[in-house]
Amino acid sequence: MSMGASKRLSNIYLHIPFCNLKCNYCDFPVHALGLQTPKDQKNTMIDTYLDYLEKEMDRTLEKIDTQRISEQLDTVYFGGGTPSLMSTQQLERVLNKIRKISNINQNTEVTVEMDPGTFDRVKLREYRDLGVNRVSMGVQTFNKGEFKKLGRGHDYKQIMIALDEIVASGFDLNQVSIDLMMGIPYQTLVTYRSNLEKALQMGFGHLSFYILTLEQGTPFHKLYNYDFSPLPHQDLVADMYQLTHDLLTASSFDHYEISNYGKPNSHSRHNSMYWLGDREYLSFGCGAANFLDGVRFARPKTLKGYYRYVDEIGLLDKVIKIQKGILRDQKNLSRSLMQNLIRSVLGRSTLVDLIMKSQLQVKERVFLLAITQSAILWVL
Repeated sequence: MSMGASKRLSNIYLHIPFCNLKCNYCDFPVHALGLQTPKDQKNTMIDTYLDYLEKEMDRTLEKIDTQRISEQLDTVYFGGGTPSLMSTQQLERVLNKIRKISNINQNTEVTVEMDPGTFDRVKLREYRDLGVNRVSMGVQTFNKGEFKKLGRGHDYKQIMIALDEIVASGFDLNQVSIDLMMGIPYQTLVTYRSNLEKALQMGFGHLSFYILTLEQGTPFHKLYNYDFSPLPHQDLVADMYQLTHDLLTASSFDHYEISNYGKPNSHSRHNSMYWLGDREYLSFGCGAANFLDGVRFARPKTLKGYYRYVDEIGLLDKVIKIQKGILRDQKNLSRSLMQNLIRSVLGRSTLVDLIMKSQLQVKERVFLLAITQSAILWVL
């Protein structure tokens, strides 16, 4: 009997945890290399990490039913961190390793997350020649004053330089995505609208929008409190979310996922796979989360912990459950449970209808899920 398509493993996520600098709001599994660290030293650290990444892949294949892996991959996603810190040779090394697991061809969506200052048009073309056909770049804001507060690992001028390099590289602009944030310090509805309009002017096929969360342990968590200046009030953030929906849908973008908008044929297949919630997938790397054999689990979020995990613990023998990792705190656990409940009971299309029709509001002690005219807002 052939294996059902839903049981096939055709999606792979790889976490590249390195950044030049860790942003003031970030609590992702990230290791800051330092802005002044010599390039050869950075490459040595990345090479060491890739050694462990390959070792983890090998141990995965030893412990799972490889017949479950599709003959051709649907998506491969390099997230981070800043995967574009990898040299062309380093990226090629990882892709060659993946090709030993399954096939990658022109129909496979291969995405690399990028940050300004870590690539140019030559590198982009080399990435494309290796099979990368989709890029996602974090802009966060086009406003210089807002940008200065974020603690990004590049200067303001590099944002537009990077966007120009993407255009000049010849990449299909329908397969380019940029990220923006709302609710960041000193942001107003006027400055946010300007961000939206600038993003639309770029002509890219996909835009993602994220509401600032004050994550414990981050500099922003120590500096700011919700609803107190210089953070915009949550009602204003709700207006920003509404404005996002109105402007983008009027510009022929589909609001196909809570945080993502895409033109027809520009939706991220990898993001959509997560949203559907019923497809298992493989992930590798520091802090990466798998969904395999009905179990969700995550690797350690530090390099030291991840290296020890690969060396000593053994893949899948003593998994780190999501409840102790990514969903360790109650607010995230509640959020995940609510999302899964809505998906399983109402279905994805019904959920979208509810978002648009303002028919659902759920309150809970540690979080508020509020559905306004066109948005799900998490007010933490």
